[in-house]
Amino acid sequence: MKVIIFGGSGYLGLHLYQNLKDKNYDVHIATRKKSKVEHIATEKIHEIDIRNSQFLEKFLKKFDVVIHLASPNAKSSSEAVIESLKFHIEYTYQLAKASCYANIKKFIYLSTVHVYGNNLKGTIDEANAIPAPISPYAVGHKFSEDILNARNANCDCQFIILRASNLFGSPVSVNSDCWDLLPNYLSRKIFEKEVVDIKSKGRDFRDFLPISIACQKIEEIIRNKTKFCLYNLVSGNMINIFEMINFINQEAKKISGIDIPGIMIPINNHDKSNFKYSNKRLIAEFGGVEFNFSDYLFSTVINNFKLLSAK
Repeated sequence: MKVIIFGGSGYLGLHLYQNLKDKNYDVHIATRKKSKVEHIATEKIHEIDIRNSQFLEKFLKKFDVVIHLASPNAKSSSEAVIESLKFHIEYTYQLAKASCYANIKKFIYLSTVHVYGNNLKGTIDEANAIPAPISPYAVGHKFSEDILNARNANCDCQFIILRASNLFGSPVSVNSDCWDLLPNYLSRKIFEKEVVDIKSKGRDFRDFLPISIACQKIEEIIRNKTKFCLYNLVSGNMINIFEMINFINQEAKKISGIDIPGIMIPINNHDKSNFKYSNKRLIAEFGGVEFNFSDYLFSTVINNFKLLSAK
């Protein structure tokens, strides 16, 4: 099966490329800058101007599956709101339109659980939770979702939306733009013996999912028929920032023997989340997402240390 990943030079894209390649997919990367993926065979990398619709339609006829990972991150979305929203609308519209004309079988879009909004309560599932995006990052993703949902009603291509939580794991390259993600950020600060600066109060709850499991589930969605066009790509477990810091601290101490510099972790941290994201729909079709949190964090920390040592 021939797959192309738009935004394939990013954090998830490079992991997904390797995962699919290891499973004998003919996988390619579409990017704006070939220089970001110099370690990948040249014939698998394509510099593409998404605005050239005629070229895009002709080009996509070579492929069976399109994976759309391209989007501004949360920081750049907030710094350039209008440009970010325009990117979501134009990029997703052009890519979805070309995929229909090219008779793509399956189109997978990585959205975010942030489209559900803030102040959530109870179980947040795909069928009953009404999206209420607030941040520019979330609003942009919801615009893209709406474009794809409209296409689903008028195109033979199946458009599948995955609302992902906080993916974590070591980057493929030390130069990847992912060192602000919490587990990687903490690993780097410990390695460099720098003071940690946590901008939140530490009691915010998040759902964390290993990036390797996310890649596994995306591959299963490529390979199998799906009953739905929307899935939460989440672990289903909520932990707060202090808990994550404590986990990382414990795993890093096994390797380096030092504590995270410059941060106080509350001893009595017994807060409970008022909500959680449901992954029942995903599990019902593609099996569980159980994993040992400590093992994955230990692997993340040690691999991050190896990458930073070789820098």
